Amino acid sequence: MINVTIHPISERTFWMRAFLAVLRLFRGKLIKPPQDDAPSKREWPKHEWSSVGSPRLNIPTRMEGELLITERSVDDIWCYDVDLKSKSRDNTSTSKQVKRVFYFAGGAFQMAAGPPHWSLIAEIVRKTPNCRLTLISWPLGKHANPSTAIPNTANAYLRLLSESALDDEHVILMGDSAGGNIATSVALYTLRTTPPSEKTRIAPNQLCLISPVMDCVNDNPEMEVVDKVDPVVTAETCREIADKWRADVPATDPIVSPVRADLSVLAEHGIKVNGIIGTWDVLAPDAMKFMRKCDTSGVSGDWYIAEGQMHCFPLAWGLRFKNSIDGKNWILRTLREESA
Repeated sequence: MINVTIHPISERTFWMRAFLAVLRLFRGKLIKPPQDDAPSKREWPKHEWSSVGSPRLNIPTRMEGELLITERSVDDIWCYDVDLKSKSRDNTSTSKQVKRVFYFAGGAFQMAAGPPHWSLIAEIVRKTPNCRLTLISWPLGKHANPSTAIPNTANAYLRLLSESALDDEHVILMGDSAGGNIATSVALYTLRTTPPSEKTRIAPNQLCLISPVMDCVNDNPEMEVVDKVDPVVTAETCREIADKWRADVPATDPIVSPVRADLSVLAEHGIKVNGIIGTWDVLAPDAMKFMRKCDTSGVSGDWYIAEGQMHCFPLAWGLRFKNSIDGKNWILRTLREESA
């Protein structure tokens, strides 16, 4: 059973309305599909790439003052263990169990984690008691495609998961936008390809999804309705990005379109799926379709639906918009409550 909280458009503040109006002036230019003949400057900022297409990240200097970030390569996937240097973490929880968050950053399947992701990651480790977070820099488009990226990312995840199993950690897969797609696909892929006797060992406890990409077919008629109000992304851009990403993988394949997967395996292992969505997002109709399919498949979870909000609006919390802060705080509450 899912619990859905709807936040009406009347809650949207003046400053958020103004911000969305400004964003709309640049609509279609903020996120663009990669071009096959684009020069290397399209890969801003410059990255070193692993043999499987995982980008080695550029860590924002301002984060290095507060965060202890340990870089390592796990099965040729760059991973970043994040903790606080000081003891200023909120440790008010009485739970002794460690929450292990594996975060997959979005970026149209082509861009690596940026400042908004690092800002949210810092807030998670700052405000979530007993938390260990690993940012997994999954293989990106132009350097990989789903037929190799998902198995390679799954291999690294399973290696990391073996560490969590030893420490009896509460495992959460988390991602925004395209990263939400990857988090869900990796969870479903590992459960589908693992022998039955091993599935319980590798099943995460929770998925936490922020405006996730759930369908690379992009044929939901509701997309065209939302396309008229989305201030950031166009339906046509979503189709172009998805087609570039999936390469020769059929758009209907669950490995790129989790909404088309058999979700009963999540219910079978008691995996909770939480999500947050803004309705002024052309990707929202398929995300909400995924939410409803979770419900009919017996998958429990909490969902936050913000009417009139943009794609990934909680990631704008650093700009001090109340609506974004509210969304970010809801995410933190779900993480804090999971193993309490």
